[in-house]
Amino acid sequence: MVYNKSEVMDFVRRALGKNADGIYLSQRELNDGWEDSLYSDEDCSYAVNEWGADYETSRGISRFVIIPNDKDYVVKLPITGIYEEILSNEDEDEDEEEEEYKTRVIAKANEECDDPSADEISIYENASKLEKQILLQTIYVGDYNGIPVYVQQKITETLGHSDHDNDDISEDSRKIIRDTIRKATNGEWCSTPCPEMFVLDIINFYGIKKAQAMLKFLYTLDDLHSNNVGYINNRPVVVDYGGFAGSSYLWIWD
Repeated sequence: MVYNKSEVMDFVRRALGKNADGIYLSQRELNDGWEDSLYSDEDCSYAVNEWGADYETSRGISRFVIIPNDKDYVVKLPITGIYEEILSNEDEDEDEEEEEYKTRVIAKANEECDDPSADEISIYENASKLEKQILLQTIYVGDYNGIPVYVQQKITETLGHSDHDNDDISEDSRKIIRDTIRKATNGEWCSTPCPEMFVLDIINFYGIKKAQAMLKFLYTLDDLHSNNVGYINNRPVVVDYGGFAGSSYLWIWD
C-alpha cells in the first residue's frame, strides 16, 4: 500500500469540505424504511460529497469510508454522531399525513466513545503473527479539523458483494465448517459468528490447523458480518474489526 498524507487529506477535504467539524448521519424513519443523509457539520447544513470524480464512498453506523478509484488504499473516518427522526404515533388508525415525528436531536459521541479504527490499531498491534495474516492493518494518518483520519489497504471485494455464495456450500463442506468452528471455540456459542462462506474460504486458503487458530481469534471480535470481511486476490481478510461503536453513543431526546 502506497499513500502520502497530503493526498489522503485532499480526498477528505473534497468529501467533507474545509469547515467540517465532524461526520453526522441523519436518519428519518419512513413507513417503508429509512432515509439517510450525511453531513459534515453539527447543524446538518453542509452535505458530505459522497461521490467525487475520482472516488466513491461507503458508510455504516460507525464509519465513513472514502474509496479512491486509482489508489490501493481506502480512507476511514469515524461517524461523530447521529440525528434521528422517529415516528412517534403508533396508532394504526391515524392517517399517515397526521403521523408525528419525534426527533432524537443528536446522538453525538461523547468523550468516552470509542473510535473503532483506533481500536483496530490496538487489536492489530497485540495480534500474533498468524492473526495478522487475516487482519488488514489500519494506519493513523492525522487529524482533519479534529477528525481522526486512517488508511487501510483496499480489498478486491467484500464477501457481501462477491460471488462467494453460502448457497453453493455442499453438505460435506458445511460439516467441515461446523467441526472447525466447534474445535476453534471449544463448542461454545458465539454471538457474532463469521459468515459460513468466509469460514470455508479461510479453511481452503490456510488449511484447517491455521484456520482453527484464526477462528479462535476472530470469534473474540465483534460485528464480523459479510461487509466487514473480504478478499485480496482470493486471500480472505477482515477489514473492520474494531467493533460497533453505536453502543457508546450518548442519545439525547428533544
